[in-house]
Order: sequence, then structure tokens, then C-alpha cells
Amino acid sequence: MDILDNIPDLNVKLALFNDTIKLFSQHNVAEEVVLYSTVKNLGLKQLYDTALEQTRQFEKLLTELDQKYSTGCNDTRQFQEDILKLKESFNKHVSLIESTEMVAILESKLSQENIDSINHWFDQIKSVAPTRPPATGELLSGPALVYVDKFRDISKRFSAP
Repeated sequence: MDILDNIPDLNVKLALFNDTIKLFSQHNVAEEVVLYSTVKNLGLKQLYDTALEQTRQFEKLLTELDQKYSTGCNDTRQFQEDILKLKESFNKHVSLIESTEMVAILESKLSQENIDSINHWFDQIKSVAPTRPPATGELLSGPALVYVDKFRDISKRFSAP
């Protein structure tokens, strides 16, 4: 995100911004489907609820900024402010994962085989996830939904002793 802050050429900055939106959108879907489903299946409901709510807030900002700048930028000062807002929201998102030690909790509760499976599914979901943030209330469809359903079935075994 720091690189995005410091690019002086507006066209280059917009292109990188769109790439950032794409990556965040795909990552959020994979995180929600794989990581959060596993957390929920392990009975960590409060952690699941907190992470999901924070992700929804981040997705809302992604959607807003994607719609605002998908066709260009007329106000470079506002664009810079919005990039800083995105950076702050991203840092909040990351700090939630770190502060709750979500990954460490999962690693302590899962076998190496299950961790490897989660990593595989995370990559698979991310590769077919939408490259734009979802509209409010929009559900996944198409190829991504096939992976989501299959992973949810498989992830239920992660909660087994």
C-alpha cells in the first residue's frame, strides 16, 4: 500500500489501485470461505463473527472505492485521501487477524495435513474468486460457488477430533 501512496503518475496509480482492488477482493473471498469457515467449524463463533463483520466493512469500502474510481479520477486530492482510507482499513483488517492470533489458533488445533489442505483450498478459491468486490448482499455464483460448496463440505472434517 505504501507504493500506491507514492506514485506520482495518476494513470499508473489508477492501474495499481485497480490491481489492488482485484487482489483484495479475491483474498477476501478466499479468507471468508476457507479461513473463517474453518474457524466457525472449530467452534470459535465469537472470533468468526468478529472477523466476518470486519471483513464486510472492508468489502464495503472496496466496493465504494471501486465504483468511485473504476472509470477514472477527477479529483486527485480526494483519490489520495481514499487511498489512505483504504490503507487504514487494510491495516485494521490485518491487525484483527494478528491480534486474535487466528492463524496460531488454527495451527494449534489442526493437523499438518489439514493445514496443507486449507492452504490448497485458499489458493484454489482465490484463483476463481471475483476480481471486483461484491455488491452489498451479492452472493458468489458460477465456478467459485462450486469450490465454496466443496470446501465447506471438506472443512467440516477439520472440526472432528
